[in-house]
Amino acid sequence: MFVCKKKSGETFELKEIIELQHYQIRDETTGEKDNKKWSYLFLLLDCYGRCGYDLFFKTRELKKKWLEQFEMALSNMCPENSTANNHDFQMHCFEDTTSCKACSMLLRGIFFQGYRCTRCKMAAHKECLGRVPACGRNSDHAGTTRKVRLFL
Repeated sequence: MFVCKKKSGETFELKEIIELQHYQIRDETTGEKDNKKWSYLFLLLDCYGRCGYDLFFKTRELKKKWLEQFEMALSNMCPENSTANNHDFQMHCFEDTTSCKACSMLLRGIFFQGYRCTRCKMAAHKECLGRVPACGRNSDHAGTTRKVRLFL
């Protein structure tokens, strides 16, 4: 996540880069008052105990939207079942058209289409990670890859 400060017009200054995979979220509901601005917050806590961030919001609804987006981003980076069957699945950009080893459907999208095991190179959708065959470590279980030409 990039933290920027608006300088002037359409110009922003980069203040910090936060690598979300090294943080956990804690929802703070104590002290929230409906009649006060900026009284809604959640915390981003560094997993290593070095630092954290308090994120304040004007309304409960705005806080809820941001919290959902942070949770979704963390879930995409560290999904459930990412270590199922001795795999080590990481989000991945596939250059060629690739199909999921669990369901045989194509991985959709242009970038970060799915997950690939760092050990055996098997490809899978996020929702299929718990259904993939056991890790074959450097085997031919990499999922089907085929080249497709698109003329747009």
